[in-house]
Amino acid sequence: IEVRLHGIDAPERAQAGGDEARRFLQRRVLNHRVEVEPVTQDSYDRMIGIVYRDGASVNAALVEAGHAWAYRRYLAEVPGADAFCRLEDGARQARLGLW
Repeated sequence: IEVRLHGIDAPERAQAGGDEARRFLQRRVLNHRVEVEPVTQDSYDRMIGIVYRDGASVNAALVEAGHAWAYRRYLAEVPGADAFCRLEDGARQARLGLW
């Protein structure tokens, strides 16, 4: 199934960092068993959720590695999601990925 990752915003393919973000995500999910925690459905009927591999959030991993931003507009919907902001700050300070 196709899932939009909740709480994060990653660059599009044509944007700076887009290819790197895509490759990072592919290494985490392609040919791996993942679990999806549905959060909501968007206006295009796409599932929006949190993807886990081996119990770890793939959404958070993208932010922590600097391949996505915390999507503050939607973070209030999930308890504990403010951690994404802290992960983004850490990536920024370490000048990882997009930073």
